[in-house]
Amino acid sequence: MKYHITQNGRQLGELDEAQIQEMLGSGQLSPQDLGWRDGMGGWEPLSRIFPYHVGPAGMAVPYGYGAVGGGQELADRGVRLLAVLADSAMALVACLPAMTLIVQAIKMDVESKRGGEAAEVQMEAMMESMNWTGPIIAGVLLLALMVANLYFLTTRGQTLGKMLCKIKIVDMAGQNPGFVKAFLLRSLVPGIIGAVPFLGLFFSLADPLFIFREDRRCIHDQIAGTKVVTAPKQG
Repeated sequence: MKYHITQNGRQLGELDEAQIQEMLGSGQLSPQDLGWRDGMGGWEPLSRIFPYHVGPAGMAVPYGYGAVGGGQELADRGVRLLAVLADSAMALVACLPAMTLIVQAIKMDVESKRGGEAAEVQMEAMMESMNWTGPIIAGVLLLALMVANLYFLTTRGQTLGKMLCKIKIVDMAGQNPGFVKAFLLRSLVPGIIGAVPFLGLFFSLADPLFIFREDRRCIHDQIAGTKVVTAPKQG
């Protein structure tokens, strides 16, 4: 039985089931590419038409259990959460030097409330002599962390957290998504949406829930045309 295949809006012509399975296994076709034949109501993803993908050993592997075209496996949901927590922890550590300034400010505010006008004058003098070394160090660390993450996102589809957890972002063809998809569409655009009143709240709540879909793609993955897969060891 032959199917009409469309990939990224481009018609590939008619392929039989054996050809489609072979191309799914080699990565030439993605489970998200569309197929149609006579009798179907419309175009559907290949993962729905062929719920089982024939793996390298000739065994049928269900897409819902992590198999994707090209020998890649969808990243485990728990591992993706660990990667997010790792990135957040790194950012928190980078901010720690700035906490000294916050502690100083709180201490001075408490003293001013206890001591009246004299204490307020003393606090103003202390504010002028405040040590800004901590915030400067924190700014440098955060900038270095941002540059490192942008570099690795662009070149490898990974943040430092994803590198530690051995997962990476790829496009729907299984290739490196680059700066536009990995950062602009996947991070910046969702960040802008998240800042919109009301809409942002709904988006922030709904986005992570999409990971429980069969393809484990959150809304930001849908926007960018990406997915998160296990990362093989660098040779």
